[in-house]
Amino acid sequence: MSDKGQKRLRPKEGPEAFKDRVIGKPIDFIPRKKLPVRRLILQRVRSLRAQSNSDKEALLKPDKTANEIARIITLEITEIWERAAIPCRRVDKVQKLVQKCISELSSLMKNWSIHDEGRDPLQSYMSSLDKLFDISPADLYHKLKTSGNPEWIEDWMFYEGQCSVPQAGSMAGRDKLLQERHQRRQDRELQAEARRQKEAKGQPQAVKRSVSKKTVTSQDVDLGAPGYYLREVPQTNYDESEYVYISILHSTI
Repeated sequence: MSDKGQKRLRPKEGPEAFKDRVIGKPIDFIPRKKLPVRRLILQRVRSLRAQSNSDKEALLKPDKTANEIARIITLEITEIWERAAIPCRRVDKVQKLVQKCISELSSLMKNWSIHDEGRDPLQSYMSSLDKLFDISPADLYHKLKTSGNPEWIEDWMFYEGQCSVPQAGSMAGRDKLLQERHQRRQDRELQAEARRQKEAKGQPQAVKRSVSKKTVTSQDVDLGAPGYYLREVPQTNYDESEYVYISILHSTI
């Protein structure tokens, strides 16, 4: 078939109808049931672009609008990944991945009318849309393994399930697992605190002995009695100018 014939493959479809069929309808938010796949990212892009097309300022500054769309989507998907407790890349690196995903769609749409779904590049592009939009670091396995989390293998298995096509596992199950993990952690902390208190009770306590102090004056003791005298001792708990008499009797015999 000639190029002229190929251009007549979708004479009544139009670019937006083509996107509807290849990517899917625009969505107002990214579902949180699973880690988002590429298709959901692009469906969200379509929704944000439709909103920006009604904005006169956006029409005058398309580059600024594209960056803002990428920023919004970056915040949405990183929030989902954080909820799943799976490490992801820095926000600026994630935003670059989103911009790259948008650019790939723009490149495809330049010749949308002649693309054949049974051939590349459209065939390969469509097969990639249901894959995870992966924003994890390259050393994710190492990060999880060295995280100090004794249940890190569960995190890795969840991630692997989300990478499969179709995805295995869901955020509902993930939320339940993380809640149970948090409860176990709290139980361990309470048990450790109870042990510490029990051990503290079993240790011998230091006994505080109170010393009775009495102010002694010359009226209390017969200063004339043979063999005894009073010694005036400074009391450091008072001002240096004050003294108390402590009944320390010394034998002179």
